[in-house]
Parts: sequence; C-alpha cells; structure tokens
Amino acid sequence: QGAVLTAKNDLKLKAVSKSDVIVGASTSLAKIRQSPGGISAGAAYADVRSEANVTVNGSLAAGTAGDTSKGTVSVNAESMNYLDGTAASKTANDNAILCTGAVVANVRNDANIRISNTASVNAQKSVTVKSDTVSDVSTTAIAETGNDSYAGVAVNVTEFSSNAATSIACNMTTVAGNIDASANNLILQNRSTAKGSVGYTKISQALANVESNLVASIFSLTKFTGKFTGNLEATGSKFKAAGAIVYSQGTHGSKLDIGSNVKITAGDKLILKSSTVVQDLFMQADSTARSKMTKADGTKVSVSAGIIYSDVAQTSEVRIADAIYDGTTGNGTVLTGTSVQIDSTTRIEYNRVLRMIQAVEDAVAQLKSS
Repeated sequence: QGAVLTAKNDLKLKAVSKSDVIVGASTSLAKIRQSPGGISAGAAYADVRSEANVTVNGSLAAGTAGDTSKGTVSVNAESMNYLDGTAASKTANDNAILCTGAVVANVRNDANIRISNTASVNAQKSVTVKSDTVSDVSTTAIAETGNDSYAGVAVNVTEFSSNAATSIACNMTTVAGNIDASANNLILQNRSTAKGSVGYTKISQALANVESNLVASIFSLTKFTGKFTGNLEATGSKFKAAGAIVYSQGTHGSKLDIGSNVKITAGDKLILKSSTVVQDLFMQADSTARSKMTKADGTKVSVSAGIIYSDVAQTSEVRIADAIYDGTTGNGTVLTGTSVQIDSTTRIEYNRVLRMIQAVEDAVAQLKSS
C-alpha cells in the first residue's frame, strides 16, 4: 500500500527530465605535401539518455464533496531530449592518404507513469494522467579532402529511440469533469546526414588494390558499438569504402494500458489516447568525387558512393486488458462517461519547409527587437 494524498483544491504529481546536449569534433590539415601522406580524422561520440518516471501505489483524492468547481488530480511525466552532434574532418593537403569524419550517437528518451492496482484516484472535478516525450536529434558527419587524396569517408551512425507509456490498473472517478489519460511521443526532428567530398580522388585505385575495409573497421570499434543493439560490424562489412554513409535505427512508441477489472467513471468525457508523431524525418548521404586519373586507354576514372541504411519503427497503442466476467456483478472492466473517446495515432509529418519559414520569422523578430 502506498501513501494517501488528499487535497481540498488541486493535487499535482509531476516528474520532469531534460537533456540538452551539443557535441562536436573537428580537425583540419593545411600542409601541402608533394608525396602522399597525412591523415585527418574527426570523431564525435554521444550517449544521451533522458527518463521521467511516476509511480503511484496509494490513494489520490482532490476536492470537497458537493463542490465541483475545483478538485483536480494531475499526474504527469515529461521527458525532453535534445542532441546536436557534428564531426568534421577537412584537409587542404592534395596528397593526403585519408580523411574521415565519423559521428556515433546513442539517444534514448522515456516517460513512464504507472498507477498500480493498489491505488485509487478520485476527484470532484477532473483527472489528467499524461506521459509525454519530446525529442530533437540532429547528427552530421563531414569529410572533405584535397585533389589527389586517396580516400575521404563520412560516416554517421545514429541509434535513436523514444517511448511514452501510461499504465492504469486501479479504479478512477470524477464527479463532474473529464478523465483524460494519454501517452504522447513527439519527435520534433530526426535528422541524420553524411557529406563526403573528395577532390581528384584515387579512391578507385585504393579500392581496386586493397578492397578497403576502412568503414567496416569503424563499425567494428567496440568503443563506439558496445552500446548498440544491432550487429554493426556485420553491416559495416557490406559497405566496403563509400564516400558517405548514414546508418540510422531506432523505435518510437507510445502506449496507454488499462488493466483488467478496472472501473473508470467520468462525470463528463472519458478520453483515452496514445500518439506517436514524427514532425521531421530527414536522412542524407551526399558523396562527391572528382577525378583526373587517366587509364591507359585514355578514359578517366572516378568512384563515389552514398549509402543510407535505415531501420526505424513507429508504434502507438491503446490497450484495454481482458476482464473477468462475474455472473453476479457482471463485467469487471467498466469504462463510463457522457462520451468515451479511444484514439491511437501514428503520423509522420514532413515539416522541414515550415521549420525553415519559422526560423526566418524568428530571425526577423530578433532583429526587430534588437
């Protein structure tokens, strides 16, 4: 049994977690060499986690009997996770051997509410139970080399998952107002880019001679991959040596779970919702190679590849557990309200243009106020 919390007016329980991280690494070589040599590498690694949890095992009650103008119970778990990660490697050395930019990110965002079967929730006016996650993740890898460099590779590996979950396993009652229970997962941005630019490259010759395992080696580094669930080493071996690689995986979910034999009675509307919304999803692998190499037959050679591998799942669920039917008292699970709304939504919105317009409007407003 948990604590007993009683309020004459309103009762609020809230957990908030926020991560706002900017990580970057860059390197550059300006020395000009007459013979091949020099390595430029920039690598950034970020492991960012945010989690908000609320657990209720006891009794929550708000308001005074006979007065439905006040008496609200509010339970909220909110987790926000923002990451901006960049790795850049640039060299002006026309004879650099290798230029690599690699960003590896592991991002997790969770909000959980659990109201157990030993609890009870009663309010004169209304009850709101909400788990909310908000995420904004942007990762960029850049590699730029000089004219006669052997290889330039940009690699972006991002594993990004988020989940909002609300679980109710007890009876819940309001006298006059709504009961609103929800799980909401909002991804403002999931952006992964890799840009590789090589001058008059010898990458084709390197591939022909040694079948470069450079990228496979990057994927096999346990320092980077130890926290990932997938077999990145096996995946990386398929890529060989490419100019730009984006590897993106993760799951985004929301779930509202109503336990068995639960009676939820709203004086007005009963609203049960879950939603997983991605406002902006963007992945780009941009590889450019320019070659002055000439074969014996007079033709020119150039090799450039941009590769995107994506495994992203999106789910939303409202689950009402099976009830035990009793011949005397009837069905153990009863949901009551003047109206009952059950809604589960998954949606991907491509709001990049709207975000660009908003950024310009914000800049103009800032100029006017300065």
